[in-house]
Amino acid sequence: MVPIRVIYEKGITAQFIGSDWYIINTSSGLPEKIGNLEIVTQRYNVRPVIITERATESDGNSHEFDLLLRTVNRESFGLKITDWEQYSIKIGISDKSIAFDKFINIEYLLRAVEYHCIRIALLYAEACKKNAMLNLLFNRNRDDQREWIHTGVGEIYYEFDAMITAIRRTYDSYRYLLWHYFGTKGSVPSSFYRTLECCPRMPITLKERLIESWSKHGEEVTSYRDCIQHYVPIDFGISSIIIQKFDEGILSIRAPIPNNPSAKSRYNFKYDMKKGDLSVGRDALTYGWEAANEVLEMAFAILESVGCVSDLL
Repeated sequence: MVPIRVIYEKGITAQFIGSDWYIINTSSGLPEKIGNLEIVTQRYNVRPVIITERATESDGNSHEFDLLLRTVNRESFGLKITDWEQYSIKIGISDKSIAFDKFINIEYLLRAVEYHCIRIALLYAEACKKNAMLNLLFNRNRDDQREWIHTGVGEIYYEFDAMITAIRRTYDSYRYLLWHYFGTKGSVPSSFYRTLECCPRMPITLKERLIESWSKHGEEVTSYRDCIQHYVPIDFGISSIIIQKFDEGILSIRAPIPNNPSAKSRYNFKYDMKKGDLSVGRDALTYGWEAANEVLEMAFAILESVGCVSDLL
């Protein structure tokens, strides 16, 4: 496997061309050669989200793979899900009293979260490339043209909506495992948080970690989901994104999302933007990626605990 492309936050993209790395989303249309990939992170304060790798088989055919990375390191998101699968299979074999499809359902949802996050990052890179072409067409290379708004980019928001829903469903799916191992008799509680309140045998460290996760991420993810499904879309204007041009002519984008989804009203949404500076505020890719990473972290926190319990069954 050979890395050939890296997509960072804000859609900034590095491509391996010939024997060197280049930043390709430039306002001039000409790739900028860079010495190494760390330059991108240091210069623009962005983290790598996707790495594209090419595998060449013995017959000469090649295939490209887009791998979502973790927010905390450069470990593959998908490989962590594979680790979940392998560990959960062992638990399922040793504990035949629980339906194995509960583990499989969580894996399915984590894969859905991964898929939608990858799609958002790819759409960011595509939007950067498109606006680089538009920049040349409309002669936006003037120094005073630093930011502008590009409308009609609904695909990014469609994928964000789907990812947020998948993340919320994943939280709720955890309740089946928690109830089986740590709950009491009776039906499974109707929500993730209610389950936490009704599991007296849950280890205190796990309970505190899950409560913290729900407080910092789950509640707000729920607000986004409820707003989208029951009230209004959370897209910025008419599915608009913000284009920012850096000093080096590198283009980046943000798909703004409100920081108060519980307002449930397009007229009351707040985007944390400063007057004359559209580059600040909450971004769909960064927010969704971090929430995706959190829900994966919770999967392993739960798996570790139920694995220990299963060993005693």
